[in-house]
Amino acid sequence: MDLQSFFNMVLPLVFVAIGWFLKELWTAVQALKIDLHDLRTHLAENYMHKDDFTARWEEVLKAVHRIEDKLDELRSSK
Repeated sequence: MDLQSFFNMVLPLVFVAIGWFLKELWTAVQALKIDLHDLRTHLAENYMHKDDFTARWEEVLKAVHRIEDKLDELRSSK
């Protein structure tokens, strides 16, 4: 078997393996794009923004301070 015959048999096998790998890589990237889109949609629907959280947290703290003030008034009146 001469060198030309060897390359004629081995080179196509190498290119088939590289092509298969690139196809699998492309499929995985496309699946990741879909997963990333789904994640972004899920996060936007189910979690609140930092500004919304801060506003709600301030409301909770105001309510806690009102309760503390009422407790202080009860202690001082006794």
